[in-house]
Amino acid sequence: MKKLLLVLLLACSAVRAEPYLSAANEGGGEIILTTFTPASCDGLKAMYAMLPSGVVFHGCWAYFNDKIHVRFEDGSRRVYDPSYFVVKGTK
Repeated sequence: MKKLLLVLLLACSAVRAEPYLSAANEGGGEIILTTFTPASCDGLKAMYAMLPSGVVFHGCWAYFNDKIHVRFEDGSRRVYDPSYFVVKGTK
């Protein structure tokens, strides 16, 4: 098991990090806005929100009208102020 973790860590460190946006959420976790555009998001970017328990909510996001608009997989929608987010994943 330790060897597997070491291999995974080394593999991840070799991958070039893509920048992403991050914000704390009310559940004590984090909201991540990626630059990836999956087919399931109809032209929007992929996002996910994590809770400390490990629960993850996936969705799609876009920036318009000076706000970040999120559509979760369950169909619910949220709008966030961009000032809540910081850029991460850059060196």
